[in-house]
Amino acid sequence: MPQTSLVDTLAECRHITAQMLGHTNLAIDVEGVELCRTGRISLIQICPASGQVFLFDICALGQAAFEAGGLRDVLESERICKVIFDGRADADALYHLHRVQIRRAYDLQVHHSLRYSRTGDRYVKGLQKCLDDSGLVPFADKARIQRIKEGGKRLFARDLGGRPEVWTQRPLPNLLIEYAAVDVRYLIGIKELWSGSSTAVVFRVTRDRLQGAISATAPAKGDHMSVRDFSLGLNARFLGRAAVEAPRCHTCGRQGHIARNCPVREDVFDDFFDDSGGYHDVSDDYGDYDHGLTFRDIAPDGYIDSSGNEW
Repeated sequence: MPQTSLVDTLAECRHITAQMLGHTNLAIDVEGVELCRTGRISLIQICPASGQVFLFDICALGQAAFEAGGLRDVLESERICKVIFDGRADADALYHLHRVQIRRAYDLQVHHSLRYSRTGDRYVKGLQKCLDDSGLVPFADKARIQRIKEGGKRLFARDLGGRPEVWTQRPLPNLLIEYAAVDVRYLIGIKELWSGSSTAVVFRVTRDRLQGAISATAPAKGDHMSVRDFSLGLNARFLGRAAVEAPRCHTCGRQGHIARNCPVREDVFDDFFDDSGGYHDVSDDYGDYDHGLTFRDIAPDGYIDSSGNEW
């Protein structure tokens, strides 16, 4: 397994970022407390194609990491492709807290949707789904990664009994170091595997999506972040709103759920009789659609991270 290094001195930060300016692709992620413009950045993870992960300790380095430390030059470089996975909360926090803007970013959450989503798919998918569909994670590593992610969430997720402030604890728990490293280690490999005709589209949608998060009146945080906010296809574009309207219930007529989840139904079965007395299966109406469930309902472990996305 490639090495993970914690960077917490200005001299080391400056030395490593100077080397990174020579790379073509860098995988980027950010961790913090309630990560968005109203939260706090604790770590910035950067991983080159070699797989070695550098964790820049913003708690220790502060704003100097971006200025004298050289992180601004890396993150704002128009020559280096920053491979991310849903960087909206990251971009929101970096810009509003540190006046740094991620440029030339490539969002694999967008690319995954272009490859695998259907027109009626209302929700974006989490990193775990992206990793699984890529096939890049060796089978022997999957269980270990799952343990790392589940263990890390128990440390910082409030709904699992954790404390978000644990990201500011020093020394940082080893489990969180592993957690942070996993988030970036495979991103460049997936981008290279999926490279093709949609590359330019991903760059364009990512740029507009990150700018939308920065310009929005509200922080990039909450359950609404799970709703797909861009169209699909070779002419895909960022919409700044839900790309697919919430479904409408045939039973009560309200929007936001379908008949099988209707709160006014008298029964709990999936099927009901239609107005003509015929037997009608509501599952036929939507096929693989999201069936009116919220993202919290469909997340594999019921967990939503600071960006509103399932792991």
